[in-house]
Amino acid sequence: MLGFFKKREPDSLTSKSSYYERECVVNTTTDLFLLLSDNKKYEFQPTEIPITVSNISLNGADQKTIRKALDIPKYTFNNQENIEDHTVLFYKEEADIYRLLQFHFIDDKLFFVANKIYTGMSLSDNNKVEIVQQLQKNT
Repeated sequence: MLGFFKKREPDSLTSKSSYYERECVVNTTTDLFLLLSDNKKYEFQPTEIPITVSNISLNGADQKTIRKALDIPKYTFNNQENIEDHTVLFYKEEADIYRLLQFHFIDDKLFFVANKIYTGMSLSDNNKVEIVQQLQKNT
């Protein structure tokens, strides 16, 4: 009977950290350089409309803003070894799809957000449109 009140053992830090560090989009200075210099891959458009993710305005966001809006991250990756003052906050949402959000900071200034979506099934074009529409409603 007392087993029900037993404190749950924490997840293995090694497997947890290796998973998130492997999923990290910007992990090295080379990744950072490619992200910032590959203007053919990314088409940047100036906009007057505030950019939001999960109802959080990204303009001037810092770690405190993100933590206040989304609570405690699933994992915090302090990537000081590879990129000076680089920290990544990971948040995941699970429902019909699995969504992994990465908020990348350098010197506590948000510079990049990655939004990965995973699903265990093959998606038709209609399913993809539905997911994008649902994500747009939530942001």
